[in-house]
Amino acid sequence: LTVEVLQLIKVHGQLHEALGDVDSIADNDFIRSKIAEIRPQTPAEIRVIVAPFRIQVSESEIEQIITHVKQTI
Repeated sequence: LTVEVLQLIKVHGQLHEALGDVDSIADNDFIRSKIAEIRPQTPAEIRVIVAPFRIQVSESEIEQIITHVKQTI
C-alpha cells in the first residue's frame, strides 16, 4: 500500500472512532463509516447521508460531526 492510502485508512479510523461521541449515530457503524469515508463539510451533506436511515440528528450533533471532520482534514 502507498503512503497516501495508509494515511487515508488512518484518518478514516480516527474519524470513525471520534464519531462514536455523537449520540444519534454512536451505535451505527455503517453510518459512522460512511461519514468517515465521505467527510461531509456542511449540514446538508450530513442530512443526505443519514436521511435514508431515518436517523434524527440534532443541529448540535451536526456541528459536532463537522468539527470532527475538520479535525481530520
